[in-house]
Amino acid sequence: MRKGQQEILSAVLLTGILITVVGSVYLWGLPLIQKNRSAATLESAELFSKNLAEKIKFIANTGGKDQMTINIPGVVFFNNESGTIETALQTEGTIYSTEGEIPILGDSCYINDTKIWGKDSPEIICVITKNIGENKYTTDYITGFRKLQAGNKIYKISLVGDISSGGTDHKITIENIGSKSTPDSENVLIETFIKISII
Repeated sequence: MRKGQQEILSAVLLTGILITVVGSVYLWGLPLIQKNRSAATLESAELFSKNLAEKIKFIANTGGKDQMTINIPGVVFFNNESGTIETALQTEGTIYSTEGEIPILGDSCYINDTKIWGKDSPEIICVITKNIGENKYTTDYITGFRKLQAGNKIYKISLVGDISSGGTDHKITIENIGSKSTPDSENVLIETFIKISII
């Protein structure tokens, strides 16, 4: 075999080996890249939900009005019937169990619970993840507020407004529109109303 033929054969063999190695890395590495991308997206959505709950609490305590930009690749929906804000997105992987509701903030996902002022937090954030196909998941973050009792007073942040929704770069307007005290035979319910609009 001549020297020129050896060089051509070596180049062909090296190219074949290189294609095989790159193909193997792509085949095994792509799912890992997708999983890491999905984990980063879900962690961002969780942080977004926590920041939103903190901003609502701040406006409830101080009054006024503020905005927050939706900076995640999902849809945020205000459900005025349940008084909750729901953030939904789709990913190719998940970091959560697909078995029911998981509380991220708060000890349960029951928004109608009455907890203890100074011991429990008023906000709850729950996540629900469903597998909708091979490497396809939907994840919903539900943010709401429950009652806190201090002696004979019960405090509640109530989210009100029209049904609205929006995606990336839309704005969530958070406005304190006042409070109301409602006495009954045993307790006084002090409700702070926060108007939510997604524009």
